[in-house]
Amino acid sequence: MCLIRRKLIQLTPEEKVRQNILSFFLEDLKIPKELIEVEYPLVRSQKGAKGRADIIVFDINGYSLLIVECKAENIMLDKKAIDQLMKYDQVMGSDYLLLTNGIENHSVMYDYENKEYKTLTKILTFKEMINNNYEILEYKKQEFSRITKEQILNLQYIKENYNDIIGEDTPKSLYKPILRFWEALQYEDIMLNSQQTKKVKITEDLGVVPFSFGNASGGTWEGFYRGFLVETFEKNKFTVYITILSSAKTLNHQHYGNRLGQSTLIVAIDDGIKSHNSLQLSLNLKYVKKNKNNFVLTHKGDATAGKNGRIPRKIVYSKVAEIMPEICLNEDIELGTFEIKEDLNILDIESIICNLVDYAIIRDEVRKTFVKA
Repeated sequence: MCLIRRKLIQLTPEEKVRQNILSFFLEDLKIPKELIEVEYPLVRSQKGAKGRADIIVFDINGYSLLIVECKAENIMLDKKAIDQLMKYDQVMGSDYLLLTNGIENHSVMYDYENKEYKTLTKILTFKEMINNNYEILEYKKQEFSRITKEQILNLQYIKENYNDIIGEDTPKSLYKPILRFWEALQYEDIMLNSQQTKKVKITEDLGVVPFSFGNASGGTWEGFYRGFLVETFEKNKFTVYITILSSAKTLNHQHYGNRLGQSTLIVAIDDGIKSHNSLQLSLNLKYVKKNKNNFVLTHKGDATAGKNGRIPRKIVYSKVAEIMPEICLNEDIELGTFEIKEDLNILDIESIICNLVDYAIIRDEVRKTFVKA
């Protein structure tokens, strides 16, 4: 039974979080029950607006005071979830916003003077909200801790502390280059400068942000991505996100069958409306090749086009060769070379970043035109 709507409901994982939050609002925050609405249709506040807000708390004059977005406990509170809540707030104009999955909470207020959202130290009571009695969270950037020379050689330490990066079947000889490359993506003290690639201009390095992306097979890749704002020659803007994550090993899985647990380089694209993985590059000995003291990141052009299935490699390769002939060598697409060093940063791999951005865009262009024979 819903605490507000007073009707029987199906207790889905998300609904469970919502009912717990409603109980917390009523019992702990002392929010009057009559001022709470659940699954509020946004069209009631703005003609043509789409979507429903999970929870709205109104003030005594009928204005939106707090808007709440609830996610299931297993859902990451990433940039996508934050953007969704802020999109709803553009309709409602609430003073306060709350994003929660029942475990983690993001409580913010809108600073009308500076026209920006600011994170609060806690979820406010009803009295604190109507009296604007809040405390802004003082953000202190957490110092990035690199893996030491001793730690990176300790296989057990890596397995225990970096199993979200290093897959169960990742070759041990690749632990070091994979982790150093991942560190370069995660290290924010040095940022990438504006770059012109063959396809776009990288206008801003957004640093590291939490995000989750789905792929055509129904999988989800969530973690911390390095984001880059890019602009096409037609002035269209979108964001490219890059990270390394591990995939789970499966045996006789009903959907994935037998699959190795590998470290995977993810390149995802988000245009503000839709987001998707453009490239999932398995970091194994086939694609990460040693060249003296350096490692070369390569690919063969493997790609799929949703329901149209697998795209022949030669189609992807020929398109890449047409636009980026300098990286096409002996049927390999060489995305770049990097040196293994303890202080590897984004500037050391900027040519790889540029090639990955272009390669992801070209792959998407091939997908759009590919028709299965």
